[in-house]
Amino acid sequence: MASKDLDKVEEELKAAPNREIPPINASYIEHQPALFSHSWPLLAHPDKGMIFFSGDSANTMNVFDQFMVSRGLYYGTSGLKAQPGSMRIFTTAEMAPGAKGRPKAFDKETKKGFSDHFPVEMVVDIV
Repeated sequence: MASKDLDKVEEELKAAPNREIPPINASYIEHQPALFSHSWPLLAHPDKGMIFFSGDSANTMNVFDQFMVSRGLYYGTSGLKAQPGSMRIFTTAEMAPGAKGRPKAFDKETKKGFSDHFPVEMVVDIV
């Protein structure tokens, strides 16, 4: 179950001293998983997103890709920590020309353009 709420965290996970992945045992499997979406801030902005749909049903940018982060990555208990608020949509003026910032579609004939889809990025720190 994905949640943006911190109250879903049930346990602190510790990395093994040699950084090996611990074996999965019954006690771990019995816990309810918790994932945190670093994409929540993007949902508050209308017509902002990483993919563009046009046609009869929509003519707007949409949030499509997300970074779902585990407890260990959220709290940095495994040597890596996702930096809160660092997720962003990567665009350049060449990729998104025009006032609305829509992706420049790829033209098969001229072999120019990009996609209907912008990449996303997030900073992960070594702790």
